[in-house]
Amino acid sequence: PEPGGGHVCMSHPGVFAQTVADKLAEFKRNSYSSFAKGMPGDSNGLFYCRCADCQKKLSPHLGDQGLYSNVVWGYVNQVAAEVAKKMPGKNIVCCAYGGYLRKPEFPLMPNVAVTLCFYPVPRATLAYKQLWKKLLDEWSATGAKLYVWEYWNNSRYKRGAYGAPAIFPRQLKEIYAIDAGRVRGRAIEMPDVDGDGKSVSGWADWIYDIQNLYAAGRLMWDPS
Repeated sequence: PEPGGGHVCMSHPGVFAQTVADKLAEFKRNSYSSFAKGMPGDSNGLFYCRCADCQKKLSPHLGDQGLYSNVVWGYVNQVAAEVAKKMPGKNIVCCAYGGYLRKPEFPLMPNVAVTLCFYPVPRATLAYKQLWKKLLDEWSATGAKLYVWEYWNNSRYKRGAYGAPAIFPRQLKEIYAIDAGRVRGRAIEMPDVDGDGKSVSGWADWIYDIQNLYAAGRLMWDPS
């Protein structure tokens, strides 16, 4: 709930200095934590800074999923570099998402953690698996710590599918086998719409998802 969406100019030295100060202060407050996020607000494409310096950093040759990759990851990289000087072992995390889903055209700092946001629920199609492997291969080459944001909610956001069970342990096994040894952890976005199509403040109809979560947990320990 940040006023105005919380979007900032990623070329302004004052903004950069404040970001670094904020992250160092956050690590001091939460000394047990190894991660602090350094990510633009949602809808980055809509609210991206219009100043000349930010505009010239765009990368149209990387396509829609890489238009903002160099500028966003460049900023994350700079913040991570400053944090590493004063607090070794602390990581700056950012999602690979939307217009910065593609990897940037430069190496990433060792203390940059990347959360890959890839499509809705796991699918059994070959095309889905090929796209996922391509994205994993691309980001694995950066040497960054990789995590995944999975969307298990979209399948129940349509009329006729409210509250419907969606059990896919075999698909999970096939998908997780592709990223075994490369992904360190997962955030799973669960449905927040109940069987009547009403939004709830939390996880709706958990009984329909628990089998998948059980299988996912087991597979993360042992992909076989």
